[in-house]
Amino acid sequence: MPKEIKERAIEIRSEEVDEILGRQPSWILRLGIVVLGIIVMALLIASWFFRYPDIITAPIVITSINPPSSVVARTSGKIMSFLVKDQQDVKTGDYLAILENTADTGSIRQLITFFHTSDSIKESLQNLDLSNRQIENLGDLQQPYSNFIQAIMNYQRYKSLSFNAKKITALQQQIGLTNSYIEKLKDQRYLQAMNLKLARNQFSRDSILFFQKVLSTAEFEKAEILLISNKTAYKNSEMALSNSMIQVSQLEQQIIELRLTEEKETKQLLDEINSTFKILKSQFDIWELAYVLKSATKGKVSIGNYWSVNQNVKAGDAIMTVIPEKKEKPFGKITLAMENSGKVKTGQKVNIKLSNFPYTEFGMISGKVKSISLVPDQGKYFVEVELPNDLNTNYKKLLPFYQEMTGTAEIITENMRLIERIIAPVHSIYEERIK
Repeated sequence: MPKEIKERAIEIRSEEVDEILGRQPSWILRLGIVVLGIIVMALLIASWFFRYPDIITAPIVITSINPPSSVVARTSGKIMSFLVKDQQDVKTGDYLAILENTADTGSIRQLITFFHTSDSIKESLQNLDLSNRQIENLGDLQQPYSNFIQAIMNYQRYKSLSFNAKKITALQQQIGLTNSYIEKLKDQRYLQAMNLKLARNQFSRDSILFFQKVLSTAEFEKAEILLISNKTAYKNSEMALSNSMIQVSQLEQQIIELRLTEEKETKQLLDEINSTFKILKSQFDIWELAYVLKSATKGKVSIGNYWSVNQNVKAGDAIMTVIPEKKEKPFGKITLAMENSGKVKTGQKVNIKLSNFPYTEFGMISGKVKSISLVPDQGKYFVEVELPNDLNTNYKKLLPFYQEMTGTAEIITENMRLIERIIAPVHSIYEERIK
C-alpha cells in the first residue's frame, strides 16, 4: 500500500514538471523574432551592397593583324610535286606545290621565265631568236603558246621581207632622179626664156622696119615665125617642168600611202601578238589558279597532313599554311552566340584561358572588348578583344605567341546587386502573368 502511494506521488510530480517545461516564456519568443529580423535585415542590406557580374563564356582565337594564310587546293586530284619543304622561308607569289595536270613542270618553268622577260621581248620582236623559245608539253597551254609564237613569226617575216619599205626606197630614188631632171628643165626654161626675149626684140625691130617699108613681108613673117617658135619652146619647157613636179608630188603621195599601209599592217601584226599574248596569259592564270599552290604572303611554310607526291587532295582542302614573317601585335577573336550577346559591350573585361597553356599553371590573359560586329553571320557575332598586356598572364608569365591559338574567353558583363538578381525573376513573372 505505501508503494502504490509513492508511485502515485511520482506521477503527479511528473505532470507538474511537464507542464512547467512545456510552457514557453514570452521573452524568449520576442528575442527570437528580433534576432531573426536582424538576420533578415542584415541579409537584405548585404544583398544590396554585394555585387557580382555575369560571365559569358565563348570560344576565342588569338591571332594577329596579318594572320596565317592557308594554302587551299582549288581542284581535286593528286599532288604532282612539292616545291618547298616544311619550315622553309617563302616570298609572296612563290610556288609551293603543283597538282596533277597535263602540263610538264619543267615546261611550265620555261614559260614562267618567258613571262618574266616578256617586256624586253616585246621591245626586240624583230630580232628575237625563236629557236630557243619553242616550248613543248604545255598541255592545255600549248595551243595558246603556239599561236603567240606564230604571231611573232608573222611579224618577223613581214619585217624581213619589207615590201613596203623597198617600194618606198625605190620611189624615193625615183623622186631624186626626177628632182635632178627638174633642175635641168629649169635651166632649159631659162634658156628658152632668153631666146624668147631675143626673138621679141628682133620682132619689134623688124616690125618697125616693116611699117617703114624697109623690110619685106617675107622677112617680117620669118621674124614672126621665129617669135612663135620661141614662145612654143618656152611653153613646152614650162609644161615639162610642171609635169615633172606633178610626178614628184604623185611619188610623194605614193610614199605616204605606203607608209600608212605599212603602219596599218604593222599595227595589225602587233595587235595580233598582243592579243595572242593576252590569251596565253589569261589561260596560264586559269591554269595556275587551278593547279598551283602559291604563297599569299612572305613567311614560313608549315606543311600539314599532305607531305608527299601522289597524295590525293580534294578541292577546298588546306594543304599547307604560310606563317607571316612580320610580327604583329596579337589580339583575340571571339565567336559569340546570339544568346546573351546583348550584354556584351565595348570596354568590358575579358579573362582568357588558352588551351595550350592550362590557366591553373600559367594563369589567365587579361583583355578588353574592343569592337562587336554590327550584324550576325550565321547566327554568330564576332567580338574583337584587345590585349593591353600582350600575352602576360596574371601569374606574371609571358606566353609565347603562336598563330591561331584557341581558348575560352570569359566576358565579364555589368555588375548587378544580389537583391536585383533575386527580385528580377519575381518581377518578370509579375509583369508577364499578373499585371
